[in-house]
Amino acid sequence: MKEKKGAALSDVMVKKSIKGFMWAGIELLGRQGISLVIQIILARLLSPSDFGLIGMLAIFTGLATTITDSGFQTWLLQKKAPTSSDYSTVYLFNIFASLVLYFGLFLISPLIASFYNEPILEELLKILGLTIIFGAFSMVHRVKLSRKMDFKSQAVISTFAMLLSGGVAIVIAYLGFGVWSLVVQQILNQFLQTILLILANRWTPKLTFSVVSFKQMFHYGWKILLSSMLDTVYSNGSSVFIGKFFSTSQLGYYTNGRKISDVASLSLAGTVQKVSFPMLSQLKENRLQMQESFRKILMMISFVSFPLMLGLSAVGEEAILFLFGSKWLAAVPYFKLLSIAAMFMPMHILNILLLQIIERTDRYLKLEIIKKILALFAMVFALITFRSVIAIVWADVIVGTLSLVLNAYYTKEIINYSLLEQLKDVKMFMISSILMYLVIFLVGLLIEGNLFLMLFCKVLIGMISYVVFISLLKKETRQLIIRWIKKIGG
Repeated sequence: MKEKKGAALSDVMVKKSIKGFMWAGIELLGRQGISLVIQIILARLLSPSDFGLIGMLAIFTGLATTITDSGFQTWLLQKKAPTSSDYSTVYLFNIFASLVLYFGLFLISPLIASFYNEPILEELLKILGLTIIFGAFSMVHRVKLSRKMDFKSQAVISTFAMLLSGGVAIVIAYLGFGVWSLVVQQILNQFLQTILLILANRWTPKLTFSVVSFKQMFHYGWKILLSSMLDTVYSNGSSVFIGKFFSTSQLGYYTNGRKISDVASLSLAGTVQKVSFPMLSQLKENRLQMQESFRKILMMISFVSFPLMLGLSAVGEEAILFLFGSKWLAAVPYFKLLSIAAMFMPMHILNILLLQIIERTDRYLKLEIIKKILALFAMVFALITFRSVIAIVWADVIVGTLSLVLNAYYTKEIINYSLLEQLKDVKMFMISSILMYLVIFLVGLLIEGNLFLMLFCKVLIGMISYVVFISLLKKETRQLIIRWIKKIGG
């Protein structure tokens, strides 16, 4: 009887997770997809240096947003039953922290402009920093929707905000306002999301701040805060090095190459994080069920991430030339490299989530410190030795891929599921994707024609070849994929 009950519970969780992945994926793919379309239009209206200027500021706004959160969103998500006082305390802290941080950025904006030797950065940061304040008002509202597994509302809100803010940015860019169109896009997008999340959630915070709640969340969140800050510095470290030691245009090429790759990779990684965290948190008292759910999530996401990211890398040159034009050709090498590395990103996220779920944020912090120190040394070595942007990107990619070993280290202890076992479960998806990549490469050698025809043929033949290779998998894996598809409709 217990086995049947456990199996039924597991089946319900899988079905719920597939639905959650679908809506969270729609939100992130919709948002990133619209972002890509907007990016394409803006890239044709603006210069690479305009994107480079925004890339220079990403580390500062990113750090401020991370500190505003302080790991408290994660605390609310993993806590079994947060109280009204818990929510209000986090809400008030977010707002207070955002105001202090914005004021700090306002004061140091001249120093940042001087560091990069770009005077316009002072005014850009003062205006762009408003996104930190607007975002602070939406954090708890987003958590409450996520706890209810309501990713549909978030999908609609994010997509609408991106569409409207992008449309306004295109008009401003067309009128000749240059980099300011990118600033307006980010501010308006965050403002609209905040207003719509508040309206959708219909939650009114109490003006009460609980010291007891704050101590609990700080005890849990400070390690996540430090880890997230390290991750933000690491993620934007390349931009700082490139912006400081190379031209603004080169940073623009790198920034756009990464952004195009991020359309897919961040959608996948964000979907994994948004759906897996609340779902696996409900199973943390039953490690066997947690392992089974973890394994199914890993296989589901690998089924999509491997062919998607390798496919993007394979058609990188044609895609960028067709969508962005020849002036962005220099972004191709960055895009191809970053896309290959990003196929493992969902695996990184999934393994790291376990430490947060079981509240071992001390281990999470140790892992992040080790990884970021390695990454910093690698980037500095690449900069000093090779003095090229592509060398910095290679260092980033190599360290990022090797970090998977570290991220999966504790998974064996927590749910008895080692990295080797994980790779064994997804190896057929990986092999099928690599074979697909080789087929696309051969198509490029054998077929010549106009740009659109080349892109169309590569994408179509790549998709067909992946389906063919997947169909050759063992019967058990094929049946599992069919069940996933049925559960989406059921």
